[in-house]
Amino acid sequence: MKDYRIEVSHKHAHTQPWRIYKLEIISSSSGELYFMERAIDIKTGKQQDYKVIEKLPVEFFVHQLANLDPNSIMKVMTFCEKWGMITCPFFNAKHHFLLSRRATTHSALLDASYNSMYSNLDIKAQFEERINRFVNFSSHNKHAIEYLAPGCIASFNYCNELHSRGMLTGGIVSFEEVQKTLILMREAIRVLTAIDAEKDFETLARELLANTDSLSFFLEPLLPFKASGFERLTDAQRDDLARAIVVAANEAKGFLCWCAFNNGSEFGSIDLFVGDAKQSIRDESYEGSLAEGIVLQFFDTMAADADWHVCRNESCRRRFKYRQNVSEPDTDLTRPREGHYCRVNCGTIQRRREKIREAQALAEYQAIRTIED
Repeated sequence: MKDYRIEVSHKHAHTQPWRIYKLEIISSSSGELYFMERAIDIKTGKQQDYKVIEKLPVEFFVHQLANLDPNSIMKVMTFCEKWGMITCPFFNAKHHFLLSRRATTHSALLDASYNSMYSNLDIKAQFEERINRFVNFSSHNKHAIEYLAPGCIASFNYCNELHSRGMLTGGIVSFEEVQKTLILMREAIRVLTAIDAEKDFETLARELLANTDSLSFFLEPLLPFKASGFERLTDAQRDDLARAIVVAANEAKGFLCWCAFNNGSEFGSIDLFVGDAKQSIRDESYEGSLAEGIVLQFFDTMAADADWHVCRNESCRRRFKYRQNVSEPDTDLTRPREGHYCRVNCGTIQRRREKIREAQALAEYQAIRTIED
């Protein structure tokens, strides 16, 4: 059996702070649901209060991201109001989101630039063109793009509609776009964490095969091997499986890189602005995002010179490197500390569980002794 090691190279990068506003849920005439920022008071034209996020709690991807139910629109909205909006990594969605926020200022220059960049834009044609470009590189990237595309296209189209009607009050994104991006981010992180943490190929292969199904995106290359089971694979098939795992790792890493570094210009970038206001507009647009913060934190964690642990809380069992201080998750006081539990309260819960078992065992022993006596 050849040794197929998967290395995840990473150079530290720092994301810019990002702004978060209160959100409201709106519905289109056809029933799709959207999140819109309350960035501008539509009556007065004044900017609403916002919060700036500069740093995430330690191993945010292990806890806050993993705990979120992406199928609950209210829980997703609460999450985004606290930590920031998640946008699709394709179609230049982050910049479209920020541009739609700025377009609410009703500046003549911004309105003209916005309309020239986004009105009369055939999103479907752009989507098909991008699919064709990716299909020669990877059929699995195509799968992810097709999964994300409807929600992202909906965000573009409804944003343009509200802008043309003068009803845009902030950045807008469809719930479907946010939901599906969250699902893919979590799967990619889960796959890469397992690959980075588990050095024994057989143990890794069994774990990944157990988590592979028809709904998998990044583990899709492993589907042909699932039915047979690892123990029935020949040496040649195990070599093929190892190569499939490398493909899955590269797909997952590629997706996360798109989430973090998607500054592309598929539909034109902020550089298209001309005139005296160009520099100030570009400065305003240079804003980080929650997706960038999560991905860069995850890559930094993988690159850290520390071992992965499995939380000893039997109802958790998550992989982690550093413990999160759950009592103060929003502050710099969440110093990374290695330990047996991924969070302080995981240790508290497990110790209580063990004390209850000890008490129950003692009670059972005493009951038996009473009967015997």
